[in-house]
Amino acid sequence: MKPSVPPLSPPNPSSDMPTRERLIISGEYLIAVHGLDGMSLQEVCGLAGTSNRSAVQYHFGDREGLVRSILEYRLPQINSRRDELLVEAGHDLYALVSALMLPLAEDVEYGDSHYVGFLRKITMAGLVQEQYYDLDPRINGSALECLERIGTILVPLPVAVVQQRLRTFLTSFPAVLEQRSAELLRGTAVSFEFFISDLLDSLVHMLSAPVSDRTRRHLPH
Repeated sequence: MKPSVPPLSPPNPSSDMPTRERLIISGEYLIAVHGLDGMSLQEVCGLAGTSNRSAVQYHFGDREGLVRSILEYRLPQINSRRDELLVEAGHDLYALVSALMLPLAEDVEYGDSHYVGFLRKITMAGLVQEQYYDLDPRINGSALECLERIGTILVPLPVAVVQQRLRTFLTSFPAVLEQRSAELLRGTAVSFEFFISDLLDSLVHMLSAPVSDRTRRHLPH
């Protein structure tokens, strides 16, 4: 029998924190745990410690406005780390995949946010592309630069294959990091160094693998 996974610890934002920030942190947690459809705006207000049950609508408009604000809250620090990694990455596929993935992995390993679980849930809800690409380039520019360089490296592959592999890549590594978070809670996680090295190997080979004749027969026309 597998050991049960301890529940994610809910945030406990300080009452001194501005209401808007408390709502963001609480919304991130509830989306990470329940998904976008399983979270109510009233729950967000309750967890944030505000008696105004319309506070989310006041500050963000609706659920999608809350999602966008969570991205804007977390991404500056994450993409600042990506900027550092991009300086040395050039057009090396391993380095670019690392620059895209490592800041999130470090957040899981050493941070105290629920951002990766949140990212996983909004990815499954189909909101990442819609929300992410509309952000201020100063917030998401380094991630988009990583993807652009990766796409350039994969140019010898058929366009449909590149597009499909990038979708698979962007869906899979947040899921793996969410699983890593669960393993850390259970105390069953392998070393961070081994985990990252093997994950990089897997992602790079998935992106750059030769296209089989079988796949070529099924390419869209």
